[in-house]
Amino acid sequence: MEKLHRTLLGELFRIQGRKKWYNTVEEMQADLGRYLKHYNNERTHRGLNMNGRTPCKAFIDGLPKPKKEEVKESK
Repeated sequence: MEKLHRTLLGELFRIQGRKKWYNTVEEMQADLGRYLKHYNNERTHRGLNMNGRTPCKAFIDGLPKPKKEEVKESK
């Protein structure tokens, strides 16, 4: 969670804060919503097992299924 907060601060609010003055929470929420859509659906990630996928793609793909040999060994 801290990583997401740092990313939001560094990639969204510090940049937007120099360009735009938010008069309402709704304006800030709209920019946050657009950024999170980009973050989850368009921006590739380098995290563990992400392999350059977006979080949405990684969620859709799910966890890798174990190979038959691995299943037999665990029994």
